[in-house]
Amino acid sequence: MKPTAQVSNRQAELYSFGKMLDATITCLPNGLALVDPNFNIIKINGKYIELLEITIPLSPGDSIPNKVVPHIWDNVVDTDEMMAFLKQCAEDPKATVEGAMSIKQPYKRIKLFSSPVQDDNGAMIGRVVVKYDVTAEEKFAEALKETVEKRTLELNAKNKELQSTMEELRRTQEAILQTEKLAVIGEMSGKMSHEILNPLTAISTRIHLRQQSASDMLKIMGAMRKVILEWDERLNNGDLLDYLIRSVDGTTCGSNDIHLLKQICEALHVEREQYGEDLSFMEGQVLRIVRLIEGFREMSRRQRIIEDVEIKNVVDEAIEGMRDGIIKRDIQITQDITEMPTLKADAVELISVFSNVIRNAIQAVDEKKGAYKKQINVTGWFDAERNRINVRISDNGVGLSVENREDIFKQYTTKGREGTGLGLSLSRRIARSYNGDMCVEKSEPGQGATFRIWFELKQGR
Repeated sequence: MKPTAQVSNRQAELYSFGKMLDATITCLPNGLALVDPNFNIIKINGKYIELLEITIPLSPGDSIPNKVVPHIWDNVVDTDEMMAFLKQCAEDPKATVEGAMSIKQPYKRIKLFSSPVQDDNGAMIGRVVVKYDVTAEEKFAEALKETVEKRTLELNAKNKELQSTMEELRRTQEAILQTEKLAVIGEMSGKMSHEILNPLTAISTRIHLRQQSASDMLKIMGAMRKVILEWDERLNNGDLLDYLIRSVDGTTCGSNDIHLLKQICEALHVEREQYGEDLSFMEGQVLRIVRLIEGFREMSRRQRIIEDVEIKNVVDEAIEGMRDGIIKRDIQITQDITEMPTLKADAVELISVFSNVIRNAIQAVDEKKGAYKKQINVTGWFDAERNRINVRISDNGVGLSVENREDIFKQYTTKGREGTGLGLSLSRRIARSYNGDMCVEKSEPGQGATFRIWFELKQGR
């Protein structure tokens, strides 16, 4: 083929490619402009002009900075934003630059993108500038933001309403619990008399023993007085020395008298120690009565005293409050409570909870017939996984049948001779008011029973 023919074909191809390029640029859904290094227009499509609301004719060679920018200046929301984009393109010709701008009338939010065009040798020959409308996306984002804010406000309002409802529920629960407390006060007057009678009986028994001991001491003191009087008489008669060295059955009278006096002194020493122990014991019983009366009075309070309560301390208080009954019935009670977090609660109410369960255990082992070792075990631990305080109280008493396991938590149901049927019912309500509960974990008739009491701590503790 001749050179002229080759050139002609090449020109035809270039012309066809140029027409196709023009058609492509024109049909693009986004604004596009091809500019030379000085931002003079080479090609520009209608979408570019439409986006910028350009109303003047533009031709190849027109300068964007000198002709387009002044024309749209007053219709741009933030000219600094637009100029920052052009400045970055000018300062770094080979960099890909992104930016944004907004048109006032009609409002549009436009994203800007500019990429350099280089020849085969890497020389800068121009730029492609693309502009695309993101107004819809921006409006959607704003609408989404407004919806989220609206929903957040609604959720906050619902949350406040829920908190208010929960607070009202808490107050209602406290009112119900208080009403039950007042009912318990009326029902447990007889029980209170019995509880006070226990330490009074213990004091009476100890006084009776003291009286017997006093009678014995009078006999001992009589013997001592007899020795002293005899010595005094012989001293006056002048034969005390002869009496002391006189031998009777191989032992002198003096040795016998001194041995007797030593025994009397030892008996007096023992009696003095016992006297001190008896006074301490009776003082403890009096304090026990005081605690019972104070506890009974506390039950009628309207206002709880919420504080950080150590579970081990309240269990100790509950056991100590029934120490006399435990000793009287010859019951062995063991306690193993590991270190655990404190519980926000009213200590008096918790003492009542544990006292009621331990009292039931005492009655259960006391009612079991036959000779056996009476045993009550109290264990406590913290379940970190469930964030729960646990206390288990078990005995080897008469036990419970399956049908009675839940009945014992019903009001006015009792299995003990001295119960009112209110203790465990109230105890469960108190436990539940502190986000806890109680249950019969296991029991068989004649094999004892195991109760478990637990309290779930609030998150963050």
